[in-house]
Amino acid sequence: HSMWSDGAASYYARNNALYRFYENGVSTSIGAFQCGTNRVAFTKVDAEVYATCSTAKTAIRNGAAVLWGISVPTIPPTLASTTGILPAGTYHAAVTYLTADGRESGASALAQIVLASTGGVTTTALPVSGEASVTKKRLYLSNTDGEMLYMVAEVSAASQFVTVSTLPSGPELRTAYLVPPPLGVALAHFNGRIFIVDAADPTVVWFTEATDYGHVNIRKNFYKFGADVT
Repeated sequence: HSMWSDGAASYYARNNALYRFYENGVSTSIGAFQCGTNRVAFTKVDAEVYATCSTAKTAIRNGAAVLWGISVPTIPPTLASTTGILPAGTYHAAVTYLTADGRESGASALAQIVLASTGGVTTTALPVSGEASVTKKRLYLSNTDGEMLYMVAEVSAASQFVTVSTLPSGPELRTAYLVPPPLGVALAHFNGRIFIVDAADPTVVWFTEATDYGHVNIRKNFYKFGADVT
């Protein structure tokens, strides 16, 4: 069901999998896609095809189904004080996940620690992704009593312990409030963004960051209508 073509290639869903259909009548499986009988919406951006329904979503890249977006860490880092030369004050920290091809997830919720005197900050626990494509994670920390976060470490996906003893000097966190695109019932690509009709609430249309199709800013990247969008 849900046959779709961009004029060069055709795709459809069957038995919870996506297939590509060729002119000679042959079909090849692209990968698992838990859509059931739900209608699948497609759109193409450059060389990639994006597909979604009310129960599943994926990107089709180089003929294979891959994750569309990276899940955000579900818990913040756990912090403790240690030795160092950080000035006394309040510090905030967050974690992101990183894939082998350099895509970064949205940031976790913030953790906070107050240093009563000069010292350092160490993590006693960091979230671990369940997605195989995630190979590393990044820890970000604010300056003393600051609001902006800056990268202080890039570690393996399973790492739990990072110690920061000096003020951060790495790049600024740029994925705060970003989440993967939601499940949708309709898709459209326009002006460098993908627009998604929310499967849970079809009166809401989300749109991705500009030319960044794996991220939606949960605070502002949506339109709310008075009736379902079809």
